[in-house]
Amino acid sequence: MPRLHTFTHSMEFAVPVTTAFRYFTDPDCIACMAPASLNVRLKSSELPLKAGSRILFMARPRLVPIEMTWLFQVTDYIPDQLFADVLLKGPVSHWVHRQKFTALSAQECRVEDLVEFNHPGGIIGKLVPPNVIESKLPEAFVKRETIARTVLKNP
Repeated sequence: MPRLHTFTHSMEFAVPVTTAFRYFTDPDCIACMAPASLNVRLKSSELPLKAGSRILFMARPRLVPIEMTWLFQVTDYIPDQLFADVLLKGPVSHWVHRQKFTALSAQECRVEDLVEFNHPGGIIGKLVPPNVIESKLPEAFVKRETIARTVLKNP
């Protein structure tokens, strides 16, 4: 079995937890927060989201000649508390993303991400250096946080 890697990221926002949860679990917003180099677009989603819902994204990363299908399934959905999904079809055989939402006050919240993943396999794995995901995730999550702060009007 391929080695599993983990990545964590935490951010705080001066918005109610409900606002942050709604934003971070909106499939259109998820696509908008992806790194531009991945060229991600939402193809379909089963709404309203709940455990079992599927979200289909198409991605065409720079330097990759074909568009890839990324199919996620929501595994946990507790409004204003937890959102987790697993990659069913995509470039890696294991990708689980959990987002925990905590109200710090009526107007402040924390969003904590935990991602568990392995290196891509197949043709993509042969083209992508072994540590590329691990090295790019911190930058991708900082960019995601910057986008969220702009949308949520949060310094």
